[in-house]
Amino acid sequence: MHRDKNKTKEKILQSAIRLLTRSGFHDFGINSVAKEAGHDKVLIYRYFGGLNGLLIAITEKVEFFPDLPTFKENWASEDTNTTSTLIAYITGYVREIFNRPLTLQILNWELIEDNPLTTSYKEARNQFERNLLLGLNLEDDDLHFVISILFGFLLPGFLHRLDHNKSLDTKELDELIVRLCEYLLPTTKTDKTKVKDNIRVVLKNDECDPNSLPTELL
Repeated sequence: MHRDKNKTKEKILQSAIRLLTRSGFHDFGINSVAKEAGHDKVLIYRYFGGLNGLLIAITEKVEFFPDLPTFKENWASEDTNTTSTLIAYITGYVREIFNRPLTLQILNWELIEDNPLTTSYKEARNQFERNLLLGLNLEDDDLHFVISILFGFLLPGFLHRLDHNKSLDTKELDELIVRLCEYLLPTTKTDKTKVKDNIRVVLKNDECDPNSLPTELL
């Protein structure tokens, strides 16, 4: 009986992960998870205490981000200039997120709601970005600020492709990220890169209207 309980609990958890990855958060709930798992929703309350408990269990099961040492090794820039390094890391960051559909769905969910899963994701993201910044001589929130701006442009296209099972050419994505970064990041080789100040200038400059940025991914 104990083994059957664990098996059923794991099936519900995997069903929840599969459903959220496939369909996102809009119809995600106790009833939809129970239907996906093929079990009565009473079992979700019994094993997880409800939806929040199920979301907590998901946070303990999945890895939102790649291993940092491996990430740095894979995406380190040959150019030691801070901006070049940042572009390389941002390119890798976006590529890694796009290859993690569940993380992508949670990122979208975080934009409109706080819950145990989105809160855990936010904490993991902040820690990942903080560690990524070490040695780059940047403000603690610079990388997060840049990435937030980029995902604001890129996320709708990502999710559209995910919903329609459409692949994205990685070369196309890399070129798009670089073009966006050229708008958002400074090109000077100063000791201190004022990323946030530069973005504010760019977004206020009529010649660099964000509505004209190359963001079409559909």
